[in-house]
Amino acid sequence: MDWLMLKALLDTSPLVTLCVFKAANLPLIETVLTHASLTITEAVYDEVTYHYLKSDARIAGSLVRQGKIEVVPAPEAPLIRNFYRLHETDCGVIRLGLVHADMTTVIDDKEAFLVATRYGLRPLLLLDLIVELAHNHDLAVSSASLLVQAVSSRYSPAYIAHTFDKLNEIASS
Repeated sequence: MDWLMLKALLDTSPLVTLCVFKAANLPLIETVLTHASLTITEAVYDEVTYHYLKSDARIAGSLVRQGKIEVVPAPEAPLIRNFYRLHETDCGVIRLGLVHADMTTVIDDKEAFLVATRYGLRPLLLLDLIVELAHNHDLAVSSASLLVQAVSSRYSPAYIAHTFDKLNEIASS
């Protein structure tokens, strides 16, 4: 099944969302991990686990300790902050995405997403990652729909409606 696994590099917000929101009483990240191998930068790990009493910190930390999420250092270049006012965490994710073209970079922060595209990345929003998993990596459309419904409070109604439309296209093809 590894050959079907998508390699995804997550920024902080998508990781937190996957750890906090649940479907069928499980954190969404448990479902995603059956279809994707996940990588985060050291800075994302530090940012998420800083408040160790929060559920997202406990879940992410546990998955890292179990080896289910890989933590890697971000390269130092390019110096994105010389041009853009982004958090260093976002810059590190962009830099790592540039080095690892085999990974799908997942960024929900609008400014970081735009900067990533300026550097030549083709990042996905978390919602688009869910669609990609349903389309090409054996995530059932019904399961994908549950994931999208679970995170619907986190995104604008237009993004949610469009995502459901994309999932309906997959289901009818």
